[in-house]
Amino acid sequence: MKPGSNLLIKNVRIVDSKSKFNNQRADVFVKNGVYERIGTDIHANESVFTINGDNLTLIPGLFDFQVSCGEPGEEENETFETLSAAALNGGVSGMLVMPSEHPHTENRGQIEFKQQLCRHLAPDFRFAGFISREGKGKTISEMHDMRNGGALAFTDNKLPSDNSLMIHLAMQYNSIAGGLLIFHAEDSGLRMGGIMHESKVSVQLGLKGTPSIAEETAVNKLLALAEYHHHPIHISGVSCKGSIDLISKAKKSGIPVTCSAFIQNLHFCDEDLGGFDSVLKVWPPLRGADDRQALTDAVLDGTIDILCSDHIALSEERKELEFAYASYGMAGIETLLQAAVSILGHENLPLITQSMCHTPRNLLGLNIYPILEGGKADFVLLDPTIEVVIKPNELKSKGVNNPFANKTLMGEILGTYTSAGWFSRSF
Repeated sequence: MKPGSNLLIKNVRIVDSKSKFNNQRADVFVKNGVYERIGTDIHANESVFTINGDNLTLIPGLFDFQVSCGEPGEEENETFETLSAAALNGGVSGMLVMPSEHPHTENRGQIEFKQQLCRHLAPDFRFAGFISREGKGKTISEMHDMRNGGALAFTDNKLPSDNSLMIHLAMQYNSIAGGLLIFHAEDSGLRMGGIMHESKVSVQLGLKGTPSIAEETAVNKLLALAEYHHHPIHISGVSCKGSIDLISKAKKSGIPVTCSAFIQNLHFCDEDLGGFDSVLKVWPPLRGADDRQALTDAVLDGTIDILCSDHIALSEERKELEFAYASYGMAGIETLLQAAVSILGHENLPLITQSMCHTPRNLLGLNIYPILEGGKADFVLLDPTIEVVIKPNELKSKGVNNPFANKTLMGEILGTYTSAGWFSRSF
């Protein structure tokens, strides 16, 4: 079915903690991008596309909090067009795009240029700019000007947070500029040239490892600066138990910190690298099995605020190499929801919708779209109880590096609805 405006879903289960219809079955009539009516025995004329929702669930559209795009400059990896198709394929109706390094996203013109590139596409594309010039952690970028141009957040992405003075000044400057400060926690000196987690597995494989203390030391520093300035920060991609313990303690003491984890770190651990599969080469690295379990527990107890994909689509030339030479990153935006349901269970859909729909938007100061009469329609229709095999030829991203290709995940996604209409996968 091509995108359209009017849709009636009969007897569908609604899962949305912000909706009065949460965990209820109802008919949902969408007209011209709005929830026109939600109730029972709703009927529409023959021109309205109708779906039987007896075995289906309706949740708000996902907002993927950490996504990268090759355009402009590295279109062979991903374009906004292919990223848009991949997002809609996976139930993602909005995303925060990380700043690029080629060219560097560090001024207002670059933010506005990217907005223009995707203005005609269905997902809600939002952008982050670099905190420091060229992401080198030495001097502050034009944060205030980028903010005026539409940047919602500032981050040096995966570059280490080593320069304490720069972080200190960024927090001072950001109190004027506004926007969310996002940090990747890593002490570059303690990385020690590692390309995976330091453990007995790295020794067995003969690969250089980076210890968890490289992340934990940086987390400690970020928390100390956030406490000193009483300035909100977000720590992205936490990967180890020690970091979770530090953040949990900081939250209880009133330090304004939130954090996210990448879905691959809940699914895989260092033991999965035995086959030297370069698709599993990511940063932060896949940690130990105990860390993986700690991350899952931290999502369930709310210590981890956001689950996201850290989508980095890569071409064969970048990824299909020996492990040591392959680039870091996974393509995961279109399997994010299914991967989350698989690891957390469909009974935790309320938690999944909170951490992957409402919390990301709240942190960025965006409107949320609960499933309520009169509200903007923005949702995903799925059956979370069905196992599906992820077929590579059905993936829309240009990246060859989706770790779930040819694997089984929970949840069949039927379609995604945005302000541009209904994008169907199965009708």
